[in-house]
Amino acid sequence: TDFYRKLKPTRAYGKLAVNALPFAHVFVDDVSKGDTPLVIDRIRVGQHTVRFERPGFHPITKRIEIEPGKVTRLGVQMDEWKAQEP
Repeated sequence: TDFYRKLKPTRAYGKLAVNALPFAHVFVDDVSKGDTPLVIDRIRVGQHTVRFERPGFHPITKRIEIEPGKVTRLGVQMDEWKAQEP
């Protein structure tokens, strides 16, 4: 019935798979999540900021949109890293 369908919970989470060449430490919305490669199994649906950090290089920040029940893939390639000045 319609009443029970309305009570059925919606999927408020998706997954995020991140990788970086070479490795990087990952922050999602300024919260440390670990080193790449990394899969975050439960991340809230909506927009998030993902920051990649690697010693000796400027951080790389990207915006993503997580969709319910889907895997969002995000990566950083070697040519995206910019070295910090000594």
